[in-house]
Amino acid sequence: MVQARCPPGTCPKGQSEQFEEAIQILERAASVSHRSSAVLGVLVHAYAGAGRRTEALRVLDELHRRRQAGYVPPAAFLNAYLGLGDTEEAFTWLGRAAEERSNITQFLKVHPFFDPLRGDPRFAAFLRRANFQ
Repeated sequence: MVQARCPPGTCPKGQSEQFEEAIQILERAASVSHRSSAVLGVLVHAYAGAGRRTEALRVLDELHRRRQAGYVPPAAFLNAYLGLGDTEEAFTWLGRAAEERSNITQFLKVHPFFDPLRGDPRFAAFLRRANFQ
């Protein structure tokens, strides 16, 4: 899957097509997984990366509605907000993921999804507090 985001109409040649391919795969995965929250979080990320913000926000809203009815892993929201470029919400959900000892935290130092947070001093502070450095 493509990790970088670009505003609509500004993706380098080929990158938009990769997002669209990822979206097709994730939509199928959502269908066969009975709309798994984890898949939906990554689908939000892909929609946002493809410049399809309306669809991204629609799926994010679905995640929030699910959360009102039951458990949704913080990692789903973390992936979604990272894709949308909302670092404030991403940090909120990163903290919740860490509190729950989510498996996603094992990828903090290596996964490109977290690149948007790396330049923020809060990320380095978080890694120190969580003993990841």
